[in-house]
Amino acid sequence: MHADTCFTRYRSNVIEFGFGFGGIASISATGKDKAVSSDDAAVLAEEDDGFAGKVYTPSKPGRSMVWLDVEIDGAAAGRVVAEILDDVVPKTAANFVGLCKGTELPNGKTLTFAGHNCHRIIDGFIVQCGDITRGDGRGGRSIYPSGSFDDEPAGLALKHNARYLLQMANAGPNTNGSQFCFMLNPAPHLNGHHVVFGHVVDGFDVVDAMETAGTQSGVPSKTVTIIRTGVISTP
Repeated sequence: MHADTCFTRYRSNVIEFGFGFGGIASISATGKDKAVSSDDAAVLAEEDDGFAGKVYTPSKPGRSMVWLDVEIDGAAAGRVVAEILDDVVPKTAANFVGLCKGTELPNGKTLTFAGHNCHRIIDGFIVQCGDITRGDGRGGRSIYPSGSFDDEPAGLALKHNARYLLQMANAGPNTNGSQFCFMLNPAPHLNGHHVVFGHVVDGFDVVDAMETAGTQSGVPSKTVTIIRTGVISTP
């Protein structure tokens, strides 16, 4: 079974609270016609693209900003915006960003998160998504030719100590593909086992809504779908 180790480690562990990144991306509202310098990596997204004139600026240079639009049972739930830690885990970041913008393979197939369901949701623990090949938690693949890629030590060193973190799901050491999780609570028992690679900076209410489909078994009570994705900025 692919990417089940989060669920296995969840069963008998006590959750503790904390936080760990040191700095968050900034968000500001601006007029639709206001010019924004690309030097500071701030991006103005047009209102008709779903950003309502907001500008997203990474908390540190060298980090990407991405977005994911979500539906729940066919109804629009909103947009999640995340900061990706390219400066800490460049290979993991490039994979996630590549799957948000869509990466075409030599055979013409495009790898993308768009159009795929979140197959496991455990309330108070994780929203697990990104099985872009099977959809049931047993599949997924990275943008890299090998299909999977190794854990980056710097990402393993980051702590699962806050809600709204992003981490890679896996089937054991060095088996990263496309599956990932939105963390719903601190989970210290996952430290050192899964690569943390980013965090949500906007759309917290969307993640909260996704959690309402959670069950203790992990089988979602509602259909949660990532319908569109994109990249706001890259280093």
